[in-house]
Amino acid sequence: MAGFGGQSELDIEHPAVSEDHDKEAQPATGGTHTQLRFPLPVGLVYAEPEGIVLDPDQEVQGAVRLVFATFAQAASAYGVVSTLYSTSVAFS
Repeated sequence: MAGFGGQSELDIEHPAVSEDHDKEAQPATGGTHTQLRFPLPVGLVYAEPEGIVLDPDQEVQGAVRLVFATFAQAASAYGVVSTLYSTSVAFS
């Protein structure tokens, strides 16, 4: 029984899975500092030494700005998709 000083069923039946879980619980380390990188939303990228910044690709920045500007006018996700579809803007 996990939590009572014993092994859980997962530990007994699938020791490799349990070991992987233990590794995931360890803090991420590497280089001169500890940082766990996670996937960023479209339009943002990791940059050193700044950290997270806008994607330097002007086409990406323009597309993200278009979506937010359209949302400001349409006030719904459906309105954004409908507007962009009717103007033949393709996102893939």
